[in-house]
Formats: sequence, C-alpha cells, structure tokens
Amino acid sequence: MPDLYPAPDSFCPERWHTINPTSFEYMVFSSGPRSCPGFRFGSRLLRVALAAILSRYRLELPPKARIEYMVQPTLRPAGRVPVVLRAQDGAFTATPICGNVRSLVRLPQ
Repeated sequence: MPDLYPAPDSFCPERWHTINPTSFEYMVFSSGPRSCPGFRFGSRLLRVALAAILSRYRLELPPKARIEYMVQPTLRPAGRVPVVLRAQDGAFTATPICGNVRSLVRLPQ
C-alpha cells in the first residue's frame, strides 16, 4: 500500500518508529468483541522471551537457507526456518537466503 507506506517493498524497520497502527490494523491479535483475550499477556511474554534469548544467543541461518512463506490472516513461514542458536559473541553477519520470501522486500546488498 504505497499510499500508506513509502517504498512498501523495501526492508525499512525504522518506519515502525513513525507509525502506530491501531489494533484493528495489526492483524495478529485483532480487536473488537472477538479479539484475542491473551493479547496483553502474549505480547509481553514474547518481548520477555525474545530479550532473554537475544541477550544470551545470536540467531544464525545456514548459508543459502530456503524460506518460503504463506499468506493466512498474517504472513508466516510455510515450513521450518532453519535457525541455529550460537553463544552471544557479538559476531553478527548477514546470511544469503533464498525462497519466495526474497520476493517480499528489497534487502540491502
């Protein structure tokens, strides 16, 4: 939706600093009378778990990892994502990936 997001097919995580979607626009938990009752608990639990994991480990994809996606109410991987947890040593590197997920955004070279 280029009218809402400039350069919508570019990987630009900093755009989340300037937008604040309502719960009606953020499909993970939805909103209204049929919203997820565990919304607040689930989102806080994910933040705590992610912070705990990333403070101790770094995620590493094997070279040429294949990641396919499927569309449901939200996007999700079509199969397993081959990730290896390595001890946190500050050595972050980019890993080339393949699969239809590459067609979603223009990634930096």
